[in-house]
Amino acid sequence: MINTLLADNAGSNCSLSAPVNSLGFNLDGDGTCGLGGEGDLERVDAQLEELRFSGGPTRTHALQAGSPAVDGGKNLFDQGIATDQRGVARPQGEAFDIGSFEMVQFSLVPFLVPLLLEQAD
Repeated sequence: MINTLLADNAGSNCSLSAPVNSLGFNLDGDGTCGLGGEGDLERVDAQLEELRFSGGPTRTHALQAGSPAVDGGKNLFDQGIATDQRGVARPQGEAFDIGSFEMVQFSLVPFLVPLLLEQAD
């Protein structure tokens, strides 16, 4: 398992008879998965939105601003992964987000620079 988000499940996130083979950069909200890979986060609130349509053909749990999953994953271009579950290009920031949802990060710079230049004239 790599770049996987396990959170807010009924009972526990992992109820397995065998340990999880973590390849890193996973988030386990309740600490039941026994993660131990590089960049893994255990007992951390993923800060998820409610399940809803956020673009794409299926419902997703969007990440809230400030979620530890944002830019917490490993870039997986070498494995042919370039989009999230909805088809949004990855990464939108420094690195892939953990889980199936990539938060789109907007910058005000392209909008403010022309405005500031116009005001300077």
